[in-house]
Amino acid sequence: MNRFLLHIIFFFILPSLVGQQNLVPNGSFEEYSECPTLNELNNGQFERAIGWFRPTLGTPDYYHRCNNNGNGIVGVPNNFWGYQEPFEGEGFVGFGAAEWNNQGEIIGNEYMRIELFSNLKPCFEYQFSMYVSLCDFSTYAVGKIGALFTKENLFIPSDVYIGYSPQILNLGSPIVDSANWINVKGCFVANGLEKFLTIGYFNETPNNDTLRIQEGPFLGAYYYVDSVSLHEIGPVSDEICDSGEISFPNIITPNNDNRNDAIDATPYFAITDEIVILNRWGNVVTILTEENPIWDGTNRDGKACSEGNYFYTFTYQWGTQTKEKSGCIQLVR
Repeated sequence: MNRFLLHIIFFFILPSLVGQQNLVPNGSFEEYSECPTLNELNNGQFERAIGWFRPTLGTPDYYHRCNNNGNGIVGVPNNFWGYQEPFEGEGFVGFGAAEWNNQGEIIGNEYMRIELFSNLKPCFEYQFSMYVSLCDFSTYAVGKIGALFTKENLFIPSDVYIGYSPQILNLGSPIVDSANWINVKGCFVANGLEKFLTIGYFNETPNNDTLRIQEGPFLGAYYYVDSVSLHEIGPVSDEICDSGEISFPNIITPNNDNRNDAIDATPYFAITDEIVILNRWGNVVTILTEENPIWDGTNRDGKACSEGNYFYTFTYQWGTQTKEKSGCIQLVR
């Protein structure tokens, strides 16, 4: 059974989630480094929402009420895309889900990304939620807006569709409401160690998911986004979660060439408390913890270890199970 269980869209928030930590930093876009002032391309305005950044060449926008005494281009509630009050607080963001040219060809998509407070745990269920609203001046509306969770923070040097399958996806009809905020949410079971959230439009053939709602100069579907959250629900049973295994680095080359110079075990401390590194005689070389997550090929006394094979071992939580992981690390100088 696929661990990505998509229980998609529109249900009441579980009572057990009340008071839990939102794993999405600045999910309501209240915190900013500077008040947004313009919507010029590539001028960093979106990144003024602290923690958020662009994973592609697409350029989402940041809106905040602090701009109201300025030019109003990226203000709240009035801005260059129309009128909208935030779902909560004083700010929100916007992105072009899809844009077409006059020939009906897709010419661009925009995405937004943030690093979560902690890595996700394998075989744990999570609930994601965000609120979206179609802007007043959109010519089109689309449906398949969603959320993608990945281990890697890969930058894609283009402004077109990201070809990944998101864990959360609105499978309903195109979202056409420009007066209200529509809640897009769902639950999924994590593979484990995902750390980055990407929000955007995930459909390679949007012409099959598109509704033209009005005439206008902008041939696109543009949405505001607010109140993004992710909460841990808890471990799931073996019947729901496939058996699997966590990988761990198996080579270290501490020769200062900036490639595999050290092992950073930080992601693993979402599922374990310590990782023990042993030499071939079974003696402890070092113990990695959340406070000391880096092994650079030295022992606990700070002395360089000789070349050869070393071993790691740790226990970790996999859903409702406690598993043990061990293996070999080759040290090459």
